Parts: sequence; C-alpha cells; structure tokens
Amino acid sequence: MSSKDQIAGVVLCDHEIEWTVLRRKKGVYGVQDHQRVGLESRPDEAWSPEEWATRIKSTCGSLRGHTCLGMNSDQVLLRVADLPSGDPEELGGMVELQVDKFSPFPIEHMVISYEVLSSGENSVRVLIAATRTEAVEALGERFSLAGRRLERIDLKIMGWWTLIREQGDVPRKGRHALMLIDRGACELIVCQDGVPVVIRHLGDAGDLEDDAFIMELAEETGYTLTSLESEWGAVETPRMTLWHDGDGPPEKIMEAVRRECAVEVDIRSLDDLSPVSEGIARRCAEGKSRLDLTPREWHEAEHLKTANRRFAATVASILGVWLLGTALFLGSLHLLHRQMEQLQEDVRALEEPAERVRELRSRVESLEQYADRTYSALECLREVSDRMPSGVDLSSFVYRKGRSINLRGEANTVTPIYDFFDAMEASELFYEVKPEGITQAAGGRRRPEFRLTIALPGEAP
Repeated sequence: MSSKDQIAGVVLCDHEIEWTVLRRKKGVYGVQDHQRVGLESRPDEAWSPEEWATRIKSTCGSLRGHTCLGMNSDQVLLRVADLPSGDPEELGGMVELQVDKFSPFPIEHMVISYEVLSSGENSVRVLIAATRTEAVEALGERFSLAGRRLERIDLKIMGWWTLIREQGDVPRKGRHALMLIDRGACELIVCQDGVPVVIRHLGDAGDLEDDAFIMELAEETGYTLTSLESEWGAVETPRMTLWHDGDGPPEKIMEAVRRECAVEVDIRSLDDLSPVSEGIARRCAEGKSRLDLTPREWHEAEHLKTANRRFAATVASILGVWLLGTALFLGSLHLLHRQMEQLQEDVRALEEPAERVRELRSRVESLEQYADRTYSALECLREVSDRMPSGVDLSSFVYRKGRSINLRGEANTVTPIYDFFDAMEASELFYEVKPEGITQAAGGRRRPEFRLTIALPGEAP
C-alpha cells in the first residue's frame, strides 16, 4: 500500500491529541479512523520533546501512511496579499519579498510557504505564512523521537476554513467575518466574495468569563474590520458567524462584538463540523497549492536518503553478480570460455543501471547547488541596493549566474560614485569588485556615468 493511500491528519494541543486517518479506496478518500485522546495537564511548564514523543507514541503508535500536522497559528505570521503573477517560480520570490517587509525576524531563520486562494486574469490572491525555523524543528523533533516523520505541516485554522467552506457556510457575495474559539485559541477570518482577505490569530482565549478579555477581543476584531478599508476597500460587514467549541458563554462575546463592531452575530458550534484533523487530512489529500511549513532541508534529506538506498542496492546487486561469476570461474575451469562470455553479458546488462545511478547522483548534486540561494540574482540585487548611497542612480543590472554582475549608473557628482565603489568593495558577499572607470562629458553638462564589474564566487580561480 502506498503512503498516499493512507493520510493521517494530526492536531496537538496542551491537553489532548486528535487525529483522523483517511484511506483511499477506488480513488476516493474516506474516514478510516478518528480519535481524540486527552492528556494530563502540565500547568507549571511545557512538555519536553521526549515527553511529547512518549505521548505521541503511546496514543498514535498505530498511525500509518502520510502524516500531516495542523500547526497552531499563534507562532505563525499570516498575511493575505494580491500578487501580479501566477507563475510558481515568480510567486516564490515575491512571497519572500513580502515576508521580508512585515517579518521582525531574519528571513534566513524562517520557513515560508504560501497558498493560492483565488486567481484572476492579472493577479492571484495568496495566503502567506512564515514561522521561525526553530518552532517547526521543535514539532518535527517530537515526532522524530516517536519514530514518525512529518510529511507536511499545515495550519489548523486552514483545516477549519476548509470544513466551513465545504459545508456552505461562507457567503459567495459581500463581506463576511468568521470568529473561531477553539481549545484556547481565538482566530478571525474575513472573507470578501467567498475568498479570505484577512486570516489572523487574535490571541489565547484565556478566561472567557473575564469581561476585560471579552472587551479586548471585541475591540481587536473591530480594529481589524476597520483597517480592511485601507487595503481592500470600504465594504460593509453586515454579519459575523461565531464558531465555538462549547467552552465559556458565547452569548457574552456575541454581545460585545455586536456593540463594538456594529454587526449581527450568529452563533454556531464547531461540533456541527467534522473534526479539524479531518480537514487537515483532506487538504493534504487534495494536494494542489497547499501550505507546507516543513523546511526544505527535510525533503532534500529524505530524497538523498532514498537515492542512497537505491545506490546501495544497485552496488550490492553488482557486487553479488561479480562474486557469483568469480565463484563459477574458480570452480569450473573447464567451462572457462563459456563463463567468460556469460560474465561479459552480465557486465553489459549492468552498464545501464550503473549509468542511471550516476545520472541520479548528478541530479542530486545539481539540486543541492540549485537550492543554495546565497548568490541568487535577488540576493545580489538586495546587497547592491542596501549599499547604494543617496544620489547614485542605477541604470543597468546584468546578472550572470555563478559568474559576474555588470552595473552601470550615474550621479550628479563623482563623490557618491566613489563612495559606492568603496561600499561595494567592503561587501563580504562578492568575491571581487572591479570599477571600470567614470565617464564625464567636457564642460560638465552631462551627469558622470560609471561602470562596475562584480565577480561572483563561481568565477573565482
């Protein structure tokens, strides 16, 4: 049975573990198993990775197949944005630039993913998600110590969104807000014409009996709805649906939100929906352009491990054939001629698998080289822009991958040009900076122009 024939959606929280297993039969996924196991509380401190691994192994030890985890969004930066391209390669670069604008953390220390929410003729709407690598590594460590590998890390809020949308509880026209209160977390989704324009974590639920907390929740919701006008236009939000898990009095929250936001609020129970772990599993089964916050290194390591296993099996096969031929040769000298012919045929038969192994190894090496984005055009352009002083205008940027960058520009005077040369020579990113001179017309009627050649490490001797 293929791992994709069984998909397990898992959700962890401090007090319980929930999972749903989908099994594919005749091309259709159906629920094979669902469980929700409570854990003893740990009020003083969080569970250690080893303690989490023990509980995952004891409760989820029977899980098989593709495992997808629904991550809480309290550690994830979320942003919905309209971008001008639908090409996956271009989208990836634009998403990274967006994250670099709103993230307080260095982009190299983060895992970034996105999901296409809708597509138009000239733009696509995407949900951008970014989280610190250490947060994802901590989740992966829990499952790794339990003897399981996470194939995908999704968001729990997107599991709920999938279930609510599939049930038909999202209007296709106008603006509508959804507030979810689930197991200690408050989430807000605002849709316009059936497509999210805001997905955000409002905070931990805390004490739902506390009037101050309820008022703070209502004020935060009102601020979000008001701030939508600047980015998505002034559209009235007439109704809101409050989905809750049964903890606390939803009527008090409903009244506070109604007063603060001037919207009508409907109350719905999350128990009317399928389990959120099923929503996570179904998103994984559908594939398409779904969020995946697993680090790229995890997939590369797994691919490399698979390639090494195949290579070892091929080498073992070659070695076995060679030993068998040698034994026959030593034991049957009188059939030497016949055995030599057979061995030659064996060698010819093994040439094709060996060539495939060499090709696979070459592809793995190429993939590792391609994955290194340290000297990509985007990173080089960012370094040049950061070091460019005021008054210098760049007119040409020619990037040759692994070789060089040619720059041309101009300025009002030569002073900032020399400052720019000095700044580029001080950069640790480039191997060598070669100023090609400054050209200035007689009489000073034209702005001084300059040329600059930058050698990348791939060009270094």
